[in-house]
Amino acid sequence: MNSHEIHHGEHGAHGEKRGNLRALRVLRGKHSYWAAALGVLLVAAVFRALFITETPPGVIHDEVWNRANAALIHAGHIAPYYPNGGGREALYLFVQAASVAALGDNLIAMRLPSIAFGMALVAAVIALGQRMFGRAVGLAAALALAMCFWAALFSRLAVRNMSLPAVLALGLYALYRALDCPHPWPLSHKGRGRNMMTGYFLLAGAALGLTVYTFPGAWGIPIFLFPLIAYLARFERERMRGRWAGLALMLVVMAVIAAPAVVYLQAHPEVRGRAEQVGEPLVAALAGDFGPALANIPYVLTMFTVEGDHGLEYNLQWRPVFPEPLISALFYLGVVVSLWRLVWPDARGRLPYVILWLMSAAMLAPTILTSDARNPSRPIGLLAVLFFYVGLGVDALWQWAKQRRGARIVAALLVVAFALNAGLTAWDLFDRWNHNPVVQFLYQHDFYQIARYLDAEDDPGAVTIAGLTPDWVDPTSLRILMAREDADIAPGFFDGQGALLLPAAGTAQVFAPDILTLHPAVQAMLDGAGASYKEDGFTRWEVRAPAALPAGYALTPLDAANPLAALTGIAWDRLAPGETARLITVWETRAPSTGRLRIFMHLMGTAQTTLYAQYDALHVPSMQWRAGEVFYQMHTLDIPAGLPPGEYVLRVGLYEYEPPTGARVIFDDGSDAATLSVTVTIP
Repeated sequence: MNSHEIHHGEHGAHGEKRGNLRALRVLRGKHSYWAAALGVLLVAAVFRALFITETPPGVIHDEVWNRANAALIHAGHIAPYYPNGGGREALYLFVQAASVAALGDNLIAMRLPSIAFGMALVAAVIALGQRMFGRAVGLAAALALAMCFWAALFSRLAVRNMSLPAVLALGLYALYRALDCPHPWPLSHKGRGRNMMTGYFLLAGAALGLTVYTFPGAWGIPIFLFPLIAYLARFERERMRGRWAGLALMLVVMAVIAAPAVVYLQAHPEVRGRAEQVGEPLVAALAGDFGPALANIPYVLTMFTVEGDHGLEYNLQWRPVFPEPLISALFYLGVVVSLWRLVWPDARGRLPYVILWLMSAAMLAPTILTSDARNPSRPIGLLAVLFFYVGLGVDALWQWAKQRRGARIVAALLVVAFALNAGLTAWDLFDRWNHNPVVQFLYQHDFYQIARYLDAEDDPGAVTIAGLTPDWVDPTSLRILMAREDADIAPGFFDGQGALLLPAAGTAQVFAPDILTLHPAVQAMLDGAGASYKEDGFTRWEVRAPAALPAGYALTPLDAANPLAALTGIAWDRLAPGETARLITVWETRAPSTGRLRIFMHLMGTAQTTLYAQYDALHVPSMQWRAGEVFYQMHTLDIPAGLPPGEYVLRVGLYEYEPPTGARVIFDDGSDAATLSVTVTIP
């Protein structure tokens, strides 16, 4: 071997060694990136799934509405929108219905789709941030998102809000990949670049079209697309060579997917109820009055770092999106950097920053055009892009520090900033917000406690439960909150502010949540009928039926029956001119009604032609009546002050309240009311 061969061999060996070292560094870099991405996802999972059945501290009515809509899907009703709750988009409900079908009718199954959408959003922000701004920006943005109170809370609720930013982020990722993938020009090029571009445009069209089925904020997407297309046509002509057909294909796919929703909304105004309730500024703007919309702008601009929503349904009162000074500073630094690069772009060009700002404006526009602009539900789509400003701030600060040998100091500062962010969010979410009395009221925490008690009971026997919304919300709330799916536990529900429900005979457990103030007569009947036990969040009575009436009430037996219920007696304390008389009717239920009924009580003259006083109410939902139960309905009659003492007639019966036909339920004797002679006396 000559010297040249020896030298060449050594050179080749050194070159191979350098190549191996370079490949190893790249491999290590990839491993580090994926490890960091996995770490961000783990942090996100903790804030979204930890204590999922305890935080929030129960279920809010929006979750109950969603469960009712998912039940319609289980019953075979397929539509783009569902009516319960003023109109709800279908995508989340389909996922929720599948989750309940697979895992059972319980709280975890109800909330799992939100956890999944929340996690998908964090993953999409990592991927989109990497493509648009680089790995560091994507990871920092996703980490800030993972620890955000706003995003974490909505990812824990069985509501549809998080489906919008998750699907939107996927659509943005596909659109940016289509605009940034290997150039498809010239047309003769049939390789990987053209296929990738077409595929990403198709995916973008599908995802952006599906957003219409997620949340109302999706209607702001045209505010993003039309200016973006204008920008591409004016300033990105070279990039767009060979891509216009793909972009047109994306718009066609969007239109085809969104069309059924548009048609359905026009044909079914009942599902637009909630949107119309909160759209007063938009209605005013369309009429030429921009005052309400302009008044919303300061509220929207200050919600990020100054003052957030005052309501406690979805926020700790007045908490801004970024309450920590360090993260707030990074957010504003990112805003400045992104504006700077719109004017003086870096190597990535202007397109990423144009997309960022146009989408931010598009998701804020619906917020400005609706009432209660700070409500965290309104700008929920902003979660798809908002945290890129934080990521850009982190990256800019890091690059500045590296140039000045201050990397260690800045690294420590960033660790402190994100650690404080995590700690504050955990404290606010799991402690301060979760244990707030108003939050516990809104999320029916007392019902959560009743559900835990019933879960622990081997055989609770007959159970009746008092609540504020016994018609179907309370039964549905309890069903969601209970972990066991025991068909033998079928509580009866009543509004304890005006009635008491018991089995016809035997012993029953009666539960009343602490949030409910019982009617004085109901309280007296329960206290006199059995032992009471004060539990955490509720009081429980062990009552033997029938219950004795309160002292001072004289019961007159009756025998007036119809196919739904029998009126077995009426009791009252006294009937006197100028006073409010207190009465109790006693009913034995036979079967549920198809519509909602009410009881009417009329005080009339003996000829039954003159009405002197009346009271209409029913605090035990008639659609839940079951054979073999007794309820005591409380009534009041305001006796006119000038009514002469003497004999009068009480007429009592049932009529249909919803639908509002007013049709009376006919008793077995053919009458529409039971009658009873009473005496009005001077006290």
